[in-house]
Amino acid sequence: MLGWRVKFILAKKAAFLEAYAKIGSIGAAAKKTKISRRSHFRWMKSDPAYAAAFSVAEDRAIEAMELEARRRAVKGTVKPVFYKGTRCGGIREFSDVLLIFLLKAKRPAVYRENPRQSSESADRLDELISAKAAGPVERGETP
Repeated sequence: MLGWRVKFILAKKAAFLEAYAKIGSIGAAAKKTKISRRSHFRWMKSDPAYAAAFSVAEDRAIEAMELEARRRAVKGTVKPVFYKGTRCGGIREFSDVLLIFLLKAKRPAVYRENPRQSSESADRLDELISAKAAGPVERGETP
């Protein structure tokens, strides 16, 4: 049978994890559940089950952020338009930057900024540089 103190701490942990999964911020989740950030980090060190549950909550929070980023990138957000101080409509704005980040995350081989060279192409580049340094090459010859 668990004592009241253990039940209270377990309830606090569960409340914090639920808040974190929705908010995605340790500080905001701690404030909402009225626990200290220090308690969270102490639980992370001392309770492996809590650390595992936090990892799941973190995945949920990240998934929610990814969904919101996708919505803003693809569906956009409506920004109000005002004329002489009165709202007269709205304009839909899309986030190209969010779309770029989503593409880089999902297809890094295609969209990363610094494509990695294969060792074959790097070796070929080294050969060409060495040949250039060695002197002129007759037309049609390859180093």
